[in-house]
Formats: sequence, structure tokens, C-alpha cells
Amino acid sequence: MELKELKKLKEKLEKAVEKECSGLPKACVMFSGGVDSSIVARLVLGKISGTCIAVGLENSPVLKRASVASEKLCLKLASNVVERESLKNLLEDAKKITGEKGFVRLSIAVPELAGFRTARELECKHVFLGQGADELFFGYDYFREDLSEERREKSIKALEDQLKMEKKLAESTGVQVHYPFLEENFVKEALTIGAEKNIEGEDDLLRKRALRELALEIGIPKEIAFEKKKAMQYDSGIAKELKKII
Repeated sequence: MELKELKKLKEKLEKAVEKECSGLPKACVMFSGGVDSSIVARLVLGKISGTCIAVGLENSPVLKRASVASEKLCLKLASNVVERESLKNLLEDAKKITGEKGFVRLSIAVPELAGFRTARELECKHVFLGQGADELFFGYDYFREDLSEERREKSIKALEDQLKMEKKLAESTGVQVHYPFLEENFVKEALTIGAEKNIEGEDDLLRKRALRELALEIGIPKEIAFEKKKAMQYDSGIAKELKKII
């Protein structure tokens, strides 16, 4: 990606974060230690006080990575270590709140609900998430086989249902969600960056190269910026355990 494009993308994201942070006393950031949440955490918690929140089973990869990344980024971290015995209740609560029945959605809803409840315990009413990064910057694995703009548009459209679910979960705990990557002006800028600047080919397992360049530009360490994507529900160990319940 050309330096001019990178600078413009950074400017748009910084303005998006500034807009979302305006008037907030403090905030929490759902944090995995990956590139998306690290960008959000670095920018948001560079403006206002707050804490990163990581959710996972004991010894899960996400908790280990979030701990290491938060130290490198000098950010506060609150880890919600979910006990296997509590998963059934979390699952039932998530079903009641969202009305979802499918395994994939519920495997996302459960750790998010746990994270929002952690924010409430921290008396934090505003939670920032990195949603939209994979859709805008060709982050999903299926993009390696279909790099068309139509596929990106379809992916962005499909995100709407997940956002509705997340908002229900957040409202149930008395918190408000914020999505810097989905701010209108940032989305417009991101859409000008084509697939060829995000995926190097069918064998590119990292993908979303433009966003990783942006991460480096704002001071994210290379080992975090180039961390391979892992789905939250599997990274947390929660999906595996939920399969035993559902």
C-alpha cells in the first residue's frame, strides 16, 4: 500500500475513534491480542482511560496472547476466566437475550456476553469492538478463493445480523457498543483499498495486509500486527465445550 493511502487510512480511523470517544469518561475494549483489537485498544485507550477485556477458558490461547499483548502495549487487562461449569447458564442466558438457536452465533454470543458482564462489573458503560476489520480488509479465509468486490459487499452485509445480536447482549448488561472500523468515513476509505493490497495470493494465510500495515504505522509491534487470525469462539476454547452441551 502506498504511503499516501496509509496516512489517509490512519487519519480516517483516528477521527473515527475520536468521534466515538467524545464525551466518554472511560471505556473497555474487547481484546484478544490480535491485530484488530490491538489497533482499537491502542487508539481508544490512548485517548481515554479504560481496560481491555479478554474472555476464555483457563489456559486458553486467547488469554495467554491477550496477557502478552497487553503488556507489550502497556494496557490494563481484565481477564474473565470462564469456568466450564458456568457455560450452560451463559448459553441459556444468551439464547433468551438474543433468540439465536444456531451453534455458530451462540458460540460467539457466549464469550461476548461474558465480556459485557465483565465491563459491567468494572462499572464501564462503553465497550469498543474490532468488528468490521475482517469484512473490509479481506480477512476471512474464504476471500482467498473469491477476491471480488461483490464477495466483500456480501460479507459486510452479513455482519449486520451479528451486530444486532451484540447490541442485544450489550443492552442486557447495561453497556453500549462502539465499532470504530464501521464508522462511515472510515468504511468509505477502506473500500477504496482493493483485494490486491490485502491478499498476496491464494496461499496468503495472513490476509488483511493493509490493516497490518496500518497497525505498524500506529505503533503496534510487528509480532502482534502479523498475528494470524483466530476466531474468538475457538480461540477462547468455548466453542469446543459448547459442542458438548448443545
